[in-house]
Amino acid sequence: MAQAQPRGDRSSGGGAATDRGRMLAVTTIHSDAIDTEDIIAELLAPGAGGDGSPVAGVLFASLDYDSAALVAAVNARHPGIALAGCTANGTLSHLDYHTDGVLLMLLSGDGVDFEIGVGRGLRADIAGAARAAATGAARRGERPALVLVFPDALAGDMVEVVDAIVGAYGPSPPPIFGGSAADDWRFTGTSQFARDQVLTDAVVVLACYGPLEVTSGVAAGWQPIGAPMTVTAADGAVVRRIDGRTPREILDQHFPGFGIHELLDHPLAVFPNPLDPKDFYLRALMRLGDDGSAVAYGSVPLNATVRLTIATSAQVLAAAVDSLDAALDGAAAPPELLLVISCAGRQTILGTECGVEQLGMRSRLAARGLPDVPMVGFYSYGEIGRIEGGSPRFHNETCVTVAVRSVPRAGGV
Repeated sequence: MAQAQPRGDRSSGGGAATDRGRMLAVTTIHSDAIDTEDIIAELLAPGAGGDGSPVAGVLFASLDYDSAALVAAVNARHPGIALAGCTANGTLSHLDYHTDGVLLMLLSGDGVDFEIGVGRGLRADIAGAARAAATGAARRGERPALVLVFPDALAGDMVEVVDAIVGAYGPSPPPIFGGSAADDWRFTGTSQFARDQVLTDAVVVLACYGPLEVTSGVAAGWQPIGAPMTVTAADGAVVRRIDGRTPREILDQHFPGFGIHELLDHPLAVFPNPLDPKDFYLRALMRLGDDGSAVAYGSVPLNATVRLTIATSAQVLAAAVDSLDAALDGAAAPPELLLVISCAGRQTILGTECGVEQLGMRSRLAARGLPDVPMVGFYSYGEIGRIEGGSPRFHNETCVTVAVRSVPRAGGV
């Protein structure tokens, strides 16, 4: 959840382990070459596969690249790889930040394995497709240590996707994180990647099995302002009335003369528990209707307690570091991988400062004596994350950091 103070989450997966203290090997290829052909040359270059034979990969690519050619190249270089990912509004890693680029993370290691699940036809049956993706990545009698989810954000309410995937795992779901595919604010079509396929109107799940410890941090930087209000009329992602007034009236009152381009500046803070002022998630507003209603990037419950929010660029940037700190503070030992899912809305707010988000996280890693930890991530149309063992939530304008490390078996070294 997005909140004034970031919180962390920690979870471990079970399974056999080798006698080595570290089993998870990560290789990162990150490029902003102009042509797809040049990117492919980097993906196919000798040594691009790392020290071992990767068994899984995560691919993020800007929309203007040939996604089908990229996916084919990865599969040609690494036959049978469990590849997942999606189109992105930008990519970040320990190497760099690119508004347009391609990021490939390759994973291998003894005792760690992966499964891919795909749910098609989100628009027709969003809950059914999400359950199918979770089921497709499941193993009988085994609980994943980590589940990554990459849905088509343009196919419907991502809250329903998250709820369905959580429900598919029963009362004690594994750690579930991810982000929805983006298309550079065009809203014409995103792509999801699954093994050798490029899909749309789909959700892809990458389930990680083995002895992994997973910790996380979730933070946004926005601060609630004004008195709490109640959503008195809503239909899914359409907020019609707040305290009996339209969202436009509420915004006009608090921010006189605001422009439609400023909607992302003031997301709603939604409080699942009105008695806990620190427990809230953000719901960004996409547009205003002629009747004064607001369409949000995700459903807003009827009768929910909400507040308007404000943030400075400094607060937004600081939240990314807070998210990282929360993930690291929850871990028993330094991680072998950091996965970052940040929001495309944060890019818009930060503008030319957006690269500072990645630089700030790299600086914090160095300050904590962890300059060599691989970090990979992308900018999404909505983030999936959880805190303190709670259920995952769908967030907007938030930074989610996931720290992963292998856990040696008892008696191992």
